[in-house]
Amino acid sequence: MLVIHCQQYGNQYHFASLYDRGRRGPLNSAYILGRRPSDKPNYKPRFFNIEPQEPQQYGNQYHYASLYDRGRRGPFYSAYILDRINQEITDKLTNHRPGFFTIEPQLIYRGLSGTMSPELDTRKAIIQYDIKNGIDKNKEKNLPYYLIPTSQAVDDDYKNSSYDRGHVNPNGHHVGGSEEKATFTLTNVVPMTKKLNTDIWNKYEKNLTGYADGCKTMYVVTGIVPSNDTWIKGDRVNIPSHVWNAYCCVDNNDKPIKSGAGLRENDYSNHTVNEMKINELQVQLKNLLGTIAIFQNNCA
Repeated sequence: MLVIHCQQYGNQYHFASLYDRGRRGPLNSAYILGRRPSDKPNYKPRFFNIEPQEPQQYGNQYHYASLYDRGRRGPFYSAYILDRINQEITDKLTNHRPGFFTIEPQLIYRGLSGTMSPELDTRKAIIQYDIKNGIDKNKEKNLPYYLIPTSQAVDDDYKNSSYDRGHVNPNGHHVGGSEEKATFTLTNVVPMTKKLNTDIWNKYEKNLTGYADGCKTMYVVTGIVPSNDTWIKGDRVNIPSHVWNAYCCVDNNDKPIKSGAGLRENDYSNHTVNEMKINELQVQLKNLLGTIAIFQNNCA
């Protein structure tokens, strides 16, 4: 099952991810470069051709939206806003790494808090929820240690896996404590090779801040292509075969002035991200995923 999940940190939604619960990782992230998103969970910028349905919340703010697959336990993509700022300044300001990854309580019970939370806090919330709602806590399927990993990926999935927790919506694309911290949720990461995560894709992410020069707003979607049968921890979290990205830049009149896309295999090779036009990416994604329309009118 695929679920659009809006990523929230503090009191704001920052970006959207399409999360695949079966594979326990995001397939993509969609965001806007240039301004903060609306605080409305059903927010949909005019150029996106996606429908974020579930907001990612940190504290009391909506930060982004995800399309989440409960069956595969991971996002398919995320939509979010990338703060338009040059990379030198971004490097200086990006220092709000929380040191841990949160999980999403509402993927367990819809009645739990909408804000992302540490796993320990979520366990306590489940116990309180069960008591309040008369849920039999003696049944294994109602216990936190069963409910949490059944609903989504957890930190233990990545331990000793040889794969990084690769951000779909990177914290380096945001300036400000809550905006950055909102990206540190396990519904916004997928297993990436260290080569891709810390080198190849990281360089591409930094290049995007330069591509935003002259833009009032840059709309960005980042996603993944799930592999057929490659997982970490048995069949816990699917290892994507590819990572992809598309961006749409508009001027002060909201007219598209530039756009582009990138696609890269999730492997250990040294070649750079294959950059291309959006329509070329959609042709390649059609072969890998099926038909997908990323932006309205392909940002034309």
